[in-house]
Amino acid sequence: MKKILLATILVGLLSGCHTLNEREHENVMKIPQNMYNLHKADKELATNDHTLQSKAEKIEKEQASLERADKRVSSKVTTLDKDVKELKTTVSEMKESMKAQIKDQQVTIQQMSESTVKLTLQDKLVFNKRSVHITRDGRRLLNNFAKSVQNSGYPVHIRIVGHTDNLPISKFQRTEFLDNWELSADRAAAVARYLIWAGKLDPTSMHVEGRADSQPVVPNTSEKNRAQNRRVELYMEHAKNDVNMPPVMSNNPCSVAVNPCASNNPCGMTTNPCADKEPEVTPIM
Repeated sequence: MKKILLATILVGLLSGCHTLNEREHENVMKIPQNMYNLHKADKELATNDHTLQSKAEKIEKEQASLERADKRVSSKVTTLDKDVKELKTTVSEMKESMKAQIKDQQVTIQQMSESTVKLTLQDKLVFNKRSVHITRDGRRLLNNFAKSVQNSGYPVHIRIVGHTDNLPISKFQRTEFLDNWELSADRAAAVARYLIWAGKLDPTSMHVEGRADSQPVVPNTSEKNRAQNRRVELYMEHAKNDVNMPPVMSNNPCSVAVNPCASNNPCGMTTNPCADKEPEVTPIM
C-alpha cells in the first residue's frame, strides 16, 4: 500500500506541468528513504511496545508474588508474637509451681531466647545418687512441668540433656552403667519416659541426649561444684515444621518408650517410677 502511494505521488509530481527546482528535486528523491525510515521506526516502536508490555507483565507477577510473601511474613510474625506470649505465660506458670525448688536453688529457669527456655534440675532433686530412679519430689516436679506444657498453646519440642560430674562409675556399679556417658543418657531417658507415660506428653515432641561430664557449669574441684554439674536440663524449644529430631519412640520393647507404669512391663523393671511410693534404692557411694 505504501509503495502504491509512493508511486502515485511520484507520477503526479513528474507528470505535472510544474518544473521542479533543485531543492524540490532533492526532497522528492528523499521520499523513498523517508518512507523506509518511517517503516523501520514503526517496527522498532512495535518491538519496543511488545518488550515494555512483557516487562510490565513480569513486574505485575513479581508484585503479586511479593504481596503473597508479605502476607505470609505478616502471618508468621503474628503467629510468632502469639507463641512468644504463650511461652511467657507457660514460664510464669512453671515458676509459680516450682517456686520452692527455685528458692532452694534446686531448679533454675532461664529464658535463652524468645523461642527457647531452659529448665535445669539438680540431680539430688530428681534422682537418688548414681541412680536413674526418679524420687517422689522429682515426680511431683515433672508432673507440674508436664501440666504447664499441656496447658500451653506454645508448639513445644522438649530436648532433655543429662549431665554428670567427673567422678568415674565405681566398679561395683558397672553392671548398671558402663560409664558416665551411659548414666547421663539413662537419666535423660528416665525423665523422658516419665513425661511420656505419667505426664501424657507426645513422645514425638522430645528427644534425649547424654553429655556425661563433658559440659560442666563449674570446675569439678569440690563436692559442691560436682553437685552443680550433676543435673538434667530440659530445653523447651519452638517446634518448627522443619525440625527433624530423632523421636524417643523405638521398635525396641525395652527402649525409652516402654511404659514403666504398665502392670506387665516387658522389660522386667523392678521399680515403677510412676508408683506413689518412692523407690527404695540403696545408693552406691
